[in-house]
Amino acid sequence: MNTTPTHTSALVVIDLQVGVVDGGWDYQGVLHRTNTLIERARAEHVPVVFVQHEEEEMPRGSDLWQLSPPLDPL
Repeated sequence: MNTTPTHTSALVVIDLQVGVVDGGWDYQGVLHRTNTLIERARAEHVPVVFVQHEEEEMPRGSDLWQLSPPLDPL
């Protein structure tokens, strides 16, 4: 069995959720640039990892917890 990783890098997208970034400074530009990076990573078969935090005001599954559009975790 081969245990050697198939990738040496990944794109990690952290906390780009509705309740975190929407309405922030240049949030539309941030989301556009991040989405461009995601598309490039996927085209090159680089894993994309999404990290979403949760808290009392932003519980898992709530509208504020969701990733901001147009981000798509597939």
